[in-house]
Amino acid sequence: MKVGILADDLTSATDGAAPFVSMGHRCLVFADHQRSPREDAAIVSVNKASRAASIEDAVDRAAHAAKSLASAEILYNTVDSTIRGHIGAEIIAARRASGRAIAIVAPAFPAGGRTTEGGRQLLRGVPLEETEFAKDPLHPITDSHIRALFPAIPDAEVRFLGLAEVRALKSGELVADDRKLLIVDAATQHDLALLVKSAADAKSILWCGSPGLATALADQVGRADDAALSSRTASLNLFVIGSVNPLSREQCSRLRGKDDVRQIVVDAEQASHSPVLAAESAVGQYRQSGSAGDVLLTASERGTSVDPRSVAIALGQAVRLLIERYPVTGLFLTGGDTAESVLGVLGIGSLELLGEIEPGIPVGRTTRSHPFHIITKAGGFGSPNILLKSAELLRGLWLGDKK
Repeated sequence: MKVGILADDLTSATDGAAPFVSMGHRCLVFADHQRSPREDAAIVSVNKASRAASIEDAVDRAAHAAKSLASAEILYNTVDSTIRGHIGAEIIAARRASGRAIAIVAPAFPAGGRTTEGGRQLLRGVPLEETEFAKDPLHPITDSHIRALFPAIPDAEVRFLGLAEVRALKSGELVADDRKLLIVDAATQHDLALLVKSAADAKSILWCGSPGLATALADQVGRADDAALSSRTASLNLFVIGSVNPLSREQCSRLRGKDDVRQIVVDAEQASHSPVLAAESAVGQYRQSGSAGDVLLTASERGTSVDPRSVAIALGQAVRLLIERYPVTGLFLTGGDTAESVLGVLGIGSLELLGEIEPGIPVGRTTRSHPFHIITKAGGFGSPNILLKSAELLRGLWLGDKK
């Protein structure tokens, strides 16, 4: 195994692996952290499903997954680029369990407008606690300083690399010392590339970052044999939008403007009481519209009494019903909870990644006997036209077995 990837949700598991796939490497993504990863792929990515878990469960899952992937030449722990989740605790547990000497934390994703400057995480130049992520219902951001994620690590074991130091790094000069944590600034993709090239011993490092660092690591690993995708016309594509991020809403609006797209809506209030009934009602909307065209599946506005997990379950059940009743051949899933719910309902335990449609937005396919293609996206990722681009791509993808 060349690269082992630890992720706290499904979209991170896929977008963390996608840059390696773009370099031609075979990758398997395991949607269930309890499954034992196989080592018959160069890249193995494991979803710990820990972002919404308790901190105790998150630490246990991080340690278990890190131990299972400890033999990897490169061990990479994905970090949400808006620093949500149990980041510090999971990284500490993963470093110890894997036997790595140091954790290098570089969460910048310049292509997505996320940079790390002065040890703080910025979104398009604004500290995260001053953005919409300060209101995240599960992990509201109150401090954009990366150091604040690691209160359990004493200052003597922490080192910072500012932008000037990063840009002065030479190949192979970064050597692990007695410190356990290195926090790294990066404002461009080139900064991340310099960081990766400077590492003297990759086997001693737990790399921790977002798709920007994954891209730099993939470039360092290098290209494998290219694998092209064949194509044929897809029958029906299903776009499932569980994220409430404003960017996701803009992306939905553009897709909704197409004549061959039908929007159906899961009632969030109804889903809180009965996810199955809410799913049935939503699928009924498609039938009443004439059952023609691609499907945009969303949820209604959510009040304070709405249970987000019930909404995710309802979306997953609606996908199951649509696949049972209509020739769905392509899926687009936005939001980690939504993606996990959908794959769980469908019994999909792993994905083979094929490439990226945009930075941080991978294309994969199921590994079962009748595969279909899946694109996954975190809520705040992607250009305004990503759903339109994905509709075009999914429509042309070959859905038979990859040779």
